Amino acid sequence: MTDIKDIEILYQQIVYEYENNQSIAAIAKKLHTTQVRVQRVLITEGLWSSRRTKQVGELQSLGMTVMEIAEELGIDEKTVQTYLPYSRGQYGGNTTDDSARSKDYRDRMKTAAENMHTSAEGDGEMIQSDYWDDLLAGDDVDPELKLTYVDEKYSEDPYWNWDSIYKLHLELVSPPYYSIGDDLDLGDQERADLFRMGKASEGFSRDVLVSGAMTLHAMHYMIQKLFGWQNSHLHKFALSDEDFDLITEGKVKGWTDLCGSLLRFPDGDFYDACWDDDYKEGISVKNWYRRKYNGGYSTKAVGDNWLYNRQQVMEFKADCMEDDRFKDESTGGVITDDTLLKDVGVYFEAPYNSLMESLTAGDLFITGKSRIGTGGRRVPLAKWKERQSQGLDRMTKAVSDYLTDEDLEAAANIFSELKRWRESQSHLEHYMYTDMSAIREQTGEDPAKVAVYHDNLIRSYEMSLAGLKVKVANEPFFRTIYYNYDYGDDWWVKITCEEIYSSIHDTPYAPDERLEEIVYKNKPLCIAADGMNVVDDCGGMYGFLRMLRTINGKDKDEAREMKEWARRLGWTGRIYKPENML
Repeated sequence: MTDIKDIEILYQQIVYEYENNQSIAAIAKKLHTTQVRVQRVLITEGLWSSRRTKQVGELQSLGMTVMEIAEELGIDEKTVQTYLPYSRGQYGGNTTDDSARSKDYRDRMKTAAENMHTSAEGDGEMIQSDYWDDLLAGDDVDPELKLTYVDEKYSEDPYWNWDSIYKLHLELVSPPYYSIGDDLDLGDQERADLFRMGKASEGFSRDVLVSGAMTLHAMHYMIQKLFGWQNSHLHKFALSDEDFDLITEGKVKGWTDLCGSLLRFPDGDFYDACWDDDYKEGISVKNWYRRKYNGGYSTKAVGDNWLYNRQQVMEFKADCMEDDRFKDESTGGVITDDTLLKDVGVYFEAPYNSLMESLTAGDLFITGKSRIGTGGRRVPLAKWKERQSQGLDRMTKAVSDYLTDEDLEAAANIFSELKRWRESQSHLEHYMYTDMSAIREQTGEDPAKVAVYHDNLIRSYEMSLAGLKVKVANEPFFRTIYYNYDYGDDWWVKITCEEIYSSIHDTPYAPDERLEEIVYKNKPLCIAADGMNVVDDCGGMYGFLRMLRTINGKDKDEAREMKEWARRLGWTGRIYKPENML
């Protein structure tokens, strides 16, 4: 049995280390303990919290038992307990005395937070206050700008049928930029251990049937649910390097011509890209996911708007003509259409190869098979490029016919202001959880009113954005794309189209009545799964393997606490029936 004194020493070491190093993972590694133990000590000391800890704490303050809290939140009792502080004697020491000894540390942390807040203001991490008088006065910011246009090629002769069903194979793979092939880049013993403990036969994969109308934006939430993540990190969809080089030839023109119809211009605005991540406490995470990947598909991201992307391309080209960074021998003096993309990489913080999330399965996928109807082999590259170019010309003409120069300037203002106020609201929500007094200090207003002001203003700009709806025809050309989640852990999912079913052409539905729901209700269906769910913040596939080895190891205390940590992130280790996964 572990000595109580040793436990008390570890408790104090965790608190002390947090003063110098606020990385929970680093503390756990340095002190040879688990992240669960570190986090529970910090929760006990009031030094660390999350939305879930606050939610559990509020319910407990209402007198609810652990069982009642678990039922209310739709999680198990053990998970609830991991969000509660250690009780007196539970950890091994007197937490009241421990807290007293840590008071001076918390005071220093408060001072550091105040200094950090001042620094953050200088870095722009503050609530937007420009035009505050207009906002308080309730002025209408909607310029009633509208451009509703559907490419005639898309509306009259689509390349795919509205009732098509796509069978997609989703599989965890190693990052494609350093791994040859689609394996997990593991040694033989590592692979054997991972598959055995992760209950996988061939790999960690899911097979799903989706409507051809399903957007990548909705697919993101479906993938999160299928693999057990909690949508707590950034993500992107991307083409394979081979396909990207094929369609762009690695040149500026090949790339910029596709921005807005296929590719998202890399503006690096993560607030905008993740704007639909609107989960609020008090609702079921599972139900929230279902609302995202079922039903009507849409995205409110500015970066998914065709007109915004074309404006960004024009600004990019204008900037590059004047920017000294690009006036060197490798670019021939200035950026031109024939300049290689590798020579302009310094211009961007985000990758070139991100797909628009308004794209649908029908816009992208082929099967690679020769068949009658939709979903056969890709057309010749030259023909595909010609059709994409024709779509760009049609869209450009439509914009010039519908919108004046003044309209285009107003549209640019909508994009800019909406992105700016969304960023401001992100900071507002941060202060709502950390320091509400900062909101009053910055705005001179009650925090609740400021939140309402932001909501109303953003909604007004979003209404203007909704008036700029466009749909450009894309001919399906890709059998495989990639989904990249959490740029730190660097998870990659390879998405391959295996079959396309249609009730119109000679590729009828598979014999399953549930398939009609996929089309008419836009409700995806998982039909096969291999391997258990993974988990956020574990360090990628190698970290997941280490987690499973700890859980299945001989140290029972370490195994128990690792399970508690994983449960807090929604991991159970259970194998679910495919039809119940979505």
